[in-house]
Amino acid sequence: MKYTDEECERINHNYQIAVRNMNDRAWSAMLDSEKIASLQDVENKLAMDAGRIPSEVVTKELAGEYGAQDGNTLIIDAQSLQKDDFREVLDTLYHEDAHARDWVNSVFSDRQATLSHEERQALEARMTPVPSAEKDFNGYWNHPAEVNARATGKAGVEQLLNDQQVLAQYDASHKATNQILQTYDTVDLSSVGAAQEKGPAPAETVGHGAEAAQGQDHSEEHMR
Repeated sequence: MKYTDEECERINHNYQIAVRNMNDRAWSAMLDSEKIASLQDVENKLAMDAGRIPSEVVTKELAGEYGAQDGNTLIIDAQSLQKDDFREVLDTLYHEDAHARDWVNSVFSDRQATLSHEERQALEARMTPVPSAEKDFNGYWNHPAEVNARATGKAGVEQLLNDQQVLAQYDASHKATNQILQTYDTVDLSSVGAAQEKGPAPAETVGHGAEAAQGQDHSEEHMR
């Protein structure tokens, strides 16, 4: 999927506003709808950087689980949004986005065409059925999809916090365009490693086998 320059500018700007709001004080003051909107802005940035359609971020009760993925939908547990630790929710977003990205890459042929032979083999391993955590916790925990998603969650949070530091340094030397509405210039984060999506996280365990099954997703609620 190609994005226009105007779309890229808007997505980058909204991402940077969301990053600025990822702090304990702002998070505790936000409505749940505002939190989901900020998480959607982060997801839109991930999707744009990868050249794919963004997943929809929603919230609902998940019986104590952090989050889930259903096709191209990322589900954040409603109770998790009530907690003050925005990092935990961000980790869940990146974790579930990793599953959604694998689903998109397995379903759409134009996405598969962009993958190398090794990447397709790794994708196939991640798209095999994930054991139930209740019945086979070790199998669940060590499944390539879960190994990759946990590593992606950790790396994603670290990257966003790094972007936050860059923006804080910029803001310290530049006044907001409008002090009341808190509007800002859009900063070029690419030179310092903006949050990008370039395939599986480095910590992934790569498996091998036949072509990935079409249409399969990992919609199970995840544990960490």
